[in-house]
Amino acid sequence: MDTSTVWTDLMKLTQLSSYDIQGFTDHIPFSFFEWMKTSALRSIPRIDRSQRQLAPLFLDVLPVMPHLQSLNYKWFFGEPEKEVLWLIDLVQKCTQITELDLEISHRQISLFVPVLAGLTNLVTLRLESDLMWTMPPLFFTLNFPQLKFLRNILIASADVSAFGTWLDRHAGLEELRLTLESQEDLYQSQLFDKCTALISLDIRLLVKPLPSFCLTDLPPTLRKLMWRPSPGPNFLPNEHQLTHFGFDEFDNNIRRHRSLVDLHTDWLDQFWVVEMSSW
Repeated sequence: MDTSTVWTDLMKLTQLSSYDIQGFTDHIPFSFFEWMKTSALRSIPRIDRSQRQLAPLFLDVLPVMPHLQSLNYKWFFGEPEKEVLWLIDLVQKCTQITELDLEISHRQISLFVPVLAGLTNLVTLRLESDLMWTMPPLFFTLNFPQLKFLRNILIASADVSAFGTWLDRHAGLEELRLTLESQEDLYQSQLFDKCTALISLDIRLLVKPLPSFCLTDLPPTLRKLMWRPSPGPNFLPNEHQLTHFGFDEFDNNIRRHRSLVDLHTDWLDQFWVVEMSSW
Protein backbone atom coordinates (compact mmCIF):
# COMPACT_ATOMS: atom_id res chain seq x y z
CA MET A 1 0.00 0.00 0.00
CA ASP A 2 1.30 3.44 -0.93
CA THR A 3 0.86 5.44 2.26
CA SER A 4 2.20 8.68 0.82
CA THR A 5 -1.17 9.50 -0.72
CA VAL A 6 -2.82 9.22 2.71
CA TRP A 7 -0.65 11.97 4.14
CA THR A 8 -1.05 14.09 1.01
CA ASP A 9 -4.82 13.81 1.23
CA LEU A 10 -4.80 14.70 4.93
CA MET A 11 -2.91 17.90 4.18
CA LYS A 12 -5.78 19.00 1.94
CA LEU A 13 -8.13 19.05 4.94
CA THR A 14 -7.56 22.58 6.12
CA GLN A 15 -10.02 22.27 9.03
CA LEU A 16 -8.76 18.89 10.27
CA SER A 17 -8.57 19.03 14.07
CA SER A 18 -7.52 15.44 14.83
CA TYR A 19 -6.65 12.15 13.20
CA ASP A 20 -6.03 8.61 14.34
CA ILE A 21 -4.27 6.41 11.83
CA GLN A 22 -2.96 3.07 13.04
CA GLY A 23 -0.36 0.84 11.41
CA PHE A 24 2.01 3.16 9.59
CA THR A 25 2.56 6.21 11.80
CA ASP A 26 6.28 5.43 11.84
CA HIS A 27 6.47 6.48 8.18
CA ILE A 28 5.12 10.01 8.39
CA PRO A 29 6.72 12.06 5.60
CA PHE A 30 8.64 15.22 6.46
CA SER A 31 6.17 17.29 4.43
CA PHE A 32 3.38 16.29 6.79
CA PHE A 33 5.37 17.45 9.81
CA GLU A 34 5.92 20.79 8.09
CA TRP A 35 2.20 21.03 7.37
CA MET A 36 1.41 20.35 11.04
CA LYS A 37 3.17 23.57 12.07
CA THR A 38 0.37 25.73 10.67
CA SER A 39 -2.47 23.21 10.71
CA ALA A 40 -5.72 23.32 12.69
CA LEU A 41 -4.83 20.11 14.56
CA ARG A 42 -5.85 20.18 18.20
CA SER A 43 -4.57 16.69 19.01
CA ILE A 44 -2.36 13.99 17.54
CA PRO A 45 -2.34 10.22 18.05
CA ARG A 46 -0.61 9.09 21.20
CA ILE A 47 3.14 8.70 21.04
CA ASP A 48 4.78 5.49 22.23
CA ARG A 49 8.26 4.09 22.50
CA SER A 50 8.30 2.88 18.87
CA GLN A 51 8.35 6.49 17.72
CA ARG A 52 11.37 7.68 19.67
CA GLN A 53 13.29 8.03 16.41
CA LEU A 54 10.87 10.84 15.53
CA ALA A 55 11.83 12.80 18.64
CA PRO A 56 13.73 15.57 16.76
CA LEU A 57 10.71 16.19 14.54
CA PHE A 58 8.29 16.21 17.47
CA LEU A 59 10.52 18.69 19.28
CA ASP A 60 10.65 20.92 16.22
CA VAL A 61 6.98 20.79 15.31
CA LEU A 62 4.67 20.28 18.31
CA PRO A 63 5.68 23.34 20.38
CA VAL A 64 4.87 25.70 17.49
CA MET A 65 1.51 24.19 16.53
CA PRO A 66 -0.89 27.08 17.27
CA HIS A 67 -4.01 24.99 17.92
CA LEU A 68 -2.50 21.97 19.68
CA GLN A 69 -4.38 21.28 22.92
CA SER A 70 -3.75 17.66 23.83
CA LEU A 71 -0.71 15.45 24.34
CA ASN A 72 -0.98 11.76 25.12
CA TYR A 73 2.03 9.56 25.93
CA LYS A 74 1.85 5.91 26.94
CA TRP A 75 3.83 2.73 27.38
CA PHE A 76 7.10 4.12 28.64
CA PHE A 77 7.05 1.60 31.47
CA GLY A 78 10.55 0.37 32.24
CA GLU A 79 12.24 2.81 29.89
CA PRO A 80 15.70 3.97 31.07
CA GLU A 81 15.76 7.56 32.29
CA LYS A 82 17.82 8.74 29.34
CA GLU A 83 15.20 7.40 26.92
CA VAL A 84 12.52 9.81 28.18
CA LEU A 85 14.62 12.97 28.43
CA TRP A 86 13.42 14.07 24.99
CA LEU A 87 9.82 13.56 26.12
CA ILE A 88 10.41 15.69 29.21
CA ASP A 89 11.88 18.39 26.98
CA LEU A 90 8.88 18.18 24.66
CA VAL A 91 6.31 18.49 27.46
CA GLN A 92 8.17 21.50 28.83
CA LYS A 93 8.08 23.26 25.48
CA CYS A 94 4.41 22.61 24.67
CA THR A 95 3.09 25.35 26.94
CA GLN A 96 -0.01 25.84 24.75
CA ILE A 97 -1.61 22.49 25.65
CA THR A 98 -4.71 22.24 27.83
CA GLU A 99 -4.72 18.45 28.28
CA LEU A 100 -1.83 16.19 29.30
CA ASP A 101 -2.17 12.43 29.64
CA LEU A 102 0.99 10.64 30.81
CA GLU A 103 1.36 6.92 31.36
CA ILE A 104 4.93 6.41 32.49
CA SER A 105 7.12 4.47 34.89
CA HIS A 106 6.76 5.33 38.59
CA ARG A 107 10.47 6.12 38.60
CA GLN A 108 9.88 8.92 36.10
CA ILE A 109 7.08 10.78 37.90
CA SER A 110 9.55 12.97 39.78
CA LEU A 111 11.26 13.86 36.49
CA PHE A 112 8.07 15.18 34.93
CA VAL A 113 6.64 17.16 37.85
CA PRO A 114 9.10 20.09 37.56
CA VAL A 115 8.26 20.67 33.88
CA LEU A 116 4.55 20.91 34.69
CA ALA A 117 5.20 24.34 36.20
CA GLY A 118 5.10 26.00 32.78
CA LEU A 119 1.84 24.37 31.69
CA THR A 120 -0.43 27.00 33.18
CA ASN A 121 -3.13 26.46 30.54
CA LEU A 122 -3.87 22.90 31.66
CA VAL A 123 -7.53 22.03 32.04
CA THR A 124 -7.01 18.25 32.31
CA LEU A 125 -4.08 16.42 33.90
CA ARG A 126 -3.96 12.62 34.09
CA LEU A 127 -1.02 10.62 35.42
CA GLU A 128 -0.82 6.84 35.28
CA SER A 129 2.01 4.54 36.25
CA ASP A 130 2.99 0.90 36.39
CA LEU A 131 3.40 0.64 40.18
CA MET A 132 2.14 2.46 43.25
CA TRP A 133 3.63 5.93 43.55
CA THR A 134 3.05 9.12 45.50
CA MET A 135 2.94 12.63 44.12
CA PRO A 136 6.25 14.43 44.79
CA PRO A 137 5.80 17.34 47.26
CA LEU A 138 6.98 19.80 44.59
CA PHE A 139 3.63 19.32 42.83
CA PHE A 140 1.79 21.06 45.66
CA THR A 141 3.70 24.29 45.01
CA LEU A 142 2.46 24.47 41.39
CA ASN A 143 -0.51 26.48 40.15
CA PHE A 144 -2.85 25.63 37.27
CA PRO A 145 -5.42 28.44 37.09
CA GLN A 146 -7.59 26.67 34.47
CA LEU A 147 -7.48 23.13 35.89
CA LYS A 148 -10.84 21.33 36.01
CA PHE A 149 -9.93 17.61 35.83
CA LEU A 150 -7.18 15.96 37.90
CA ARG A 151 -6.98 12.20 37.64
CA ASN A 152 -5.06 9.32 39.19
CA ILE A 153 -2.79 10.79 41.82
CA LEU A 154 -1.71 9.23 45.14
CA ILE A 155 -1.27 11.49 48.15
CA ALA A 156 0.98 10.32 51.00
CA SER A 157 -0.35 10.96 54.51
CA ALA A 158 2.56 13.31 55.18
CA ASP A 159 1.47 15.48 52.23
CA VAL A 160 -2.28 15.68 52.89
CA SER A 161 -2.03 19.12 54.48
CA ALA A 162 -0.01 20.47 51.53
CA PHE A 163 -2.52 18.91 49.14
CA GLY A 164 -5.35 20.61 50.99
CA THR A 165 -3.62 23.97 50.54
CA TRP A 166 -3.16 23.17 46.86
CA LEU A 167 -6.88 22.40 46.54
CA ASP A 168 -7.69 25.77 48.11
CA ARG A 169 -5.89 27.39 45.17
CA HIS A 170 -7.75 25.25 42.63
CA ALA A 171 -11.36 25.83 43.58
CA GLY A 172 -12.45 25.38 39.95
CA LEU A 173 -11.82 21.62 39.94
CA GLU A 174 -14.84 19.72 38.65
CA GLU A 175 -13.48 16.15 38.66
CA LEU A 176 -10.93 14.64 41.03
CA ARG A 177 -9.61 11.09 41.19
CA LEU A 178 -7.12 10.34 43.93
CA THR A 179 -5.77 7.69 46.27
CA LEU A 180 -5.25 8.30 49.99
CA GLU A 181 -3.47 6.07 52.45
CA SER A 182 -6.24 5.93 55.09
CA GLN A 183 -9.50 7.43 56.32
CA GLU A 184 -7.54 9.45 58.91
CA ASP A 185 -6.28 11.57 56.03
CA LEU A 186 -9.84 12.80 55.59
CA TYR A 187 -10.49 13.25 59.31
CA GLN A 188 -7.37 15.35 59.83
CA SER A 189 -8.03 17.75 57.00
CA GLN A 190 -11.07 19.36 55.48
CA LEU A 191 -9.81 18.61 52.00
CA PHE A 192 -12.78 19.61 49.93
CA ASP A 193 -14.06 22.70 51.75
CA LYS A 194 -12.85 25.06 49.03
CA CYS A 195 -13.84 22.79 46.10
CA THR A 196 -16.92 24.81 45.29
CA ALA A 197 -17.20 23.51 41.71
CA LEU A 198 -16.53 19.80 42.35
CA ILE A 199 -19.02 17.55 40.54
CA SER A 200 -17.28 14.14 40.45
CA LEU A 201 -15.04 12.66 43.16
CA ASP A 202 -13.33 9.27 42.97
CA ILE A 203 -11.43 8.22 46.10
CA ARG A 204 -9.52 5.04 46.76
CA LEU A 205 -8.16 4.20 50.21
CA LEU A 206 -5.18 1.89 50.59
CA VAL A 207 -6.56 0.79 53.99
CA LYS A 208 -10.17 -0.35 54.26
CA PRO A 209 -12.16 2.17 56.34
CA LEU A 210 -13.82 1.17 59.60
CA PRO A 211 -17.48 0.12 59.25
CA SER A 212 -18.47 3.12 61.38
CA PHE A 213 -16.73 5.61 59.11
CA CYS A 214 -19.14 8.28 57.89
CA LEU A 215 -18.72 11.27 55.64
CA THR A 216 -20.00 14.36 57.40
CA ASP A 217 -19.47 17.04 54.78
CA LEU A 218 -19.68 16.90 51.02
CA PRO A 219 -19.31 19.81 48.60
CA PRO A 220 -22.83 21.00 47.76
CA THR A 221 -22.03 20.78 44.04
CA LEU A 222 -20.93 17.12 44.24
CA ARG A 223 -23.14 14.79 42.19
CA LYS A 224 -21.02 11.66 41.61
CA LEU A 225 -18.98 9.83 44.26
CA MET A 226 -16.93 6.67 43.80
CA TRP A 227 -15.39 5.17 46.95
CA ARG A 228 -13.14 2.13 47.24
CA PRO A 229 -13.04 -0.18 49.15
CA SER A 230 -16.78 -0.28 49.70
CA PRO A 231 -17.74 1.60 52.90
CA GLY A 232 -20.17 0.72 55.67
CA PRO A 233 -23.96 1.13 55.47
CA ASN A 234 -24.06 4.56 57.19
CA PHE A 235 -21.33 6.07 55.11
CA LEU A 236 -23.26 8.92 53.48
CA PRO A 237 -24.86 11.80 55.40
CA ASN A 238 -28.65 11.72 55.50
CA GLU A 239 -29.07 14.86 53.45
CA HIS A 240 -26.83 14.72 50.41
CA GLN A 241 -27.16 15.97 46.87
CA LEU A 242 -25.53 12.99 45.10
CA THR A 243 -27.10 11.57 41.97
CA HIS A 244 -24.62 8.66 41.80
CA PHE A 245 -22.71 6.75 44.47
CA GLY A 246 -20.56 4.04 42.96
CA PHE A 247 -22.85 2.33 40.49
CA ASP A 248 -26.03 3.25 42.35
CA GLU A 249 -28.32 6.09 41.34
CA PHE A 250 -30.46 8.31 43.52
CA ASP A 251 -33.52 8.91 41.37
CA ASN A 252 -34.99 11.61 43.60
CA ASN A 253 -31.81 13.66 43.44
CA ILE A 254 -31.52 13.15 39.69
CA ARG A 255 -34.99 14.65 39.32
CA ARG A 256 -34.17 17.38 41.82
CA HIS A 257 -31.17 18.59 39.82
CA ARG A 258 -32.75 18.45 36.41
CA SER A 259 -33.53 21.85 34.97
CA LEU A 260 -36.98 23.05 34.00
CA VAL A 261 -35.94 22.55 30.39
CA ASP A 262 -35.18 18.89 31.13
CA LEU A 263 -38.49 18.40 32.87
CA HIS A 264 -40.80 20.16 30.46
CA THR A 265 -43.42 18.12 28.67
CA ASP A 266 -43.89 18.42 24.95
CA TRP A 267 -46.58 21.08 24.96
CA LEU A 268 -47.08 20.90 21.22
CA ASP A 269 -48.05 17.25 21.49
CA GLN A 270 -50.49 18.14 24.24
CA PHE A 271 -52.25 21.06 22.58
CA TRP A 272 -51.66 20.87 18.83
CA VAL A 273 -54.85 20.45 16.84
CA VAL A 274 -54.57 17.21 14.91
CA GLU A 275 -57.18 17.91 12.24
CA MET A 276 -57.48 21.40 10.91
CA SER A 277 -60.94 20.55 9.53
CA SER A 278 -62.27 20.37 13.08
CA TRP A 279 -61.86 24.15 13.48
